Amino acid sequence: MCIPESSFQEAVPVGDALRDTRSWYDWKTQQAAQGRSLFETAALLSPDRSPIARLRAATLLERAGHLTQAMADIKVCLKSGDRAIRVHALALLIFSERESRNQEDHPGVDQIDPAIRTLEPHLNYGEGDGEVDDFYIETQVVLKYNLCRLYFDLGKYDLALAHAGEAIYLSLPLETPQLTFSVRMSYARAALRLGQIQAALREYQVINTVALPGTNLWLFSGLNVANILLMLGDHAEALTLIDFILGSDAGNVPALTSRQYIRALSGLLAPEEAIQPCRDLHRDQINAGLQALIAFVNTGQREGLTRALELFKHLQGNNPTFDGVIGWAQSVALLNLGQIYLSAQRIMLHPPNFPVVEALVLGMKLDIALQPDGIDLEPPAQLCQQLQQLFRREPSRSARLGLAEILTYWHPKAAAFCAFSPHSVPELVDATLPSVFVDGRPIRVHGQAIATRLPFLQMTLETFGIDAAMPRDQSTERERMASALTVGWGAGTRQLPVIPPALLIFHYVRVAEQEGDCGGWPRGSWPEPTAPSPKPSAVICVRSGHCWPNCWDSCWTSAST
Repeated sequence: MCIPESSFQEAVPVGDALRDTRSWYDWKTQQAAQGRSLFETAALLSPDRSPIARLRAATLLERAGHLTQAMADIKVCLKSGDRAIRVHALALLIFSERESRNQEDHPGVDQIDPAIRTLEPHLNYGEGDGEVDDFYIETQVVLKYNLCRLYFDLGKYDLALAHAGEAIYLSLPLETPQLTFSVRMSYARAALRLGQIQAALREYQVINTVALPGTNLWLFSGLNVANILLMLGDHAEALTLIDFILGSDAGNVPALTSRQYIRALSGLLAPEEAIQPCRDLHRDQINAGLQALIAFVNTGQREGLTRALELFKHLQGNNPTFDGVIGWAQSVALLNLGQIYLSAQRIMLHPPNFPVVEALVLGMKLDIALQPDGIDLEPPAQLCQQLQQLFRREPSRSARLGLAEILTYWHPKAAAFCAFSPHSVPELVDATLPSVFVDGRPIRVHGQAIATRLPFLQMTLETFGIDAAMPRDQSTERERMASALTVGWGAGTRQLPVIPPALLIFHYVRVAEQEGDCGGWPRGSWPEPTAPSPKPSAVICVRSGHCWPNCWDSCWTSAST
């Protein structure tokens, strides 16, 4: 190994200093602060041919991506008479092999079980043999850290969490924060897969607060905090954190990709924006697929639906974090292409694992139920109740507001249906009330008074699957509607949704008949539409936010005008 001349002047740890975990990590940190690469730091250890020095050098080379150069040192360590060094080297070799295998395009060849069987017999070796040193404890931490990652790859997240938790406790007496934080990152990762979102968020937030800005720990803990905030629905806070990270590293690819994903899931990614390339978990394809759906939602570009399906075609099964989003997005595209049965089939494939995905899946099921040829995959009353409970579990008002914004963007009809049901959600009421048009002269929607009435009647009929095309020029009326409903949206524009009140009334009555006297759903026969109210009123009660029985007269008048 070539050694820079200036390196000989450095105080290089030897002997017991290399077995002292805290001294070793402190020295590595000093070298990094002086601008030395991992490869250059490993070169400083070359004159020392002891097994511990060669193990430390091999660890640095492996982290630097030079495993081939490290193999000679690993071989020496595997032959060492010191069992701690042999086990440490074995763990390093298995860790590197798993990392390289995870980068393969064809991960079918799997050696997880043999790796676990190789490492587990070495847990707690040496107990009863007398006093052990810090290096022995460090080796146990490394073993458990590796087993955590292996069990994670195997999908046994409970065992991964258990090994990571034990490793954290073992690492604490070593007083080496860098080592403890690395294990805590794996603990948070396993906790997240088990649905322990708040536990994972706390771990990542602690690491991000304490880690030095600019380090990998700071970067990836921050990215994970932002990702979890998005999973909870708080897309605004997630975006703020990502922008802060990009403020210190404007070209960071994971941060740029995460930023586009946050904006895509919240409907803010401009259809014309170039997608940041990122092969990791095919995240660039996921972002591109969501962007294609946004083009349809904002401007009605139906080709975006087929493009989204093409991009998502081969992506499911790659990662549980994104499988739910991909399945939901496919269902959205299929429903809008008129494939309601395929849409219903797709939305049932992957159980949602995070609040924002759960909200979107529930919204999708409600949307399917609200179609003219709709299917009740679950009773709509239960879907509304599940949404209400989901919002009540949210940890903050900003998360509830963000979740309401995301759900209302992608599923405005479903959001409105839930908002004004007996299982009402205040944040959904605020988000959806402007989109339910109020009959009058003129009609009002989104705070705008629109003089033309015919498009609203056509929209209401089409909602029930009735062809309402007129054999005359409607360009002026369409222009009035477009002018009132087109707004700035992110870097572009979109046309705001309009929800016919008759749609809500019809399905409220349908659900009330299903539910009977349970659940507080409005019941009663339709009144005769012979005596319209002298003054048209909103279909939603101003006082209660619901269509209660005492509102049927004004509701019927609005629906039948």
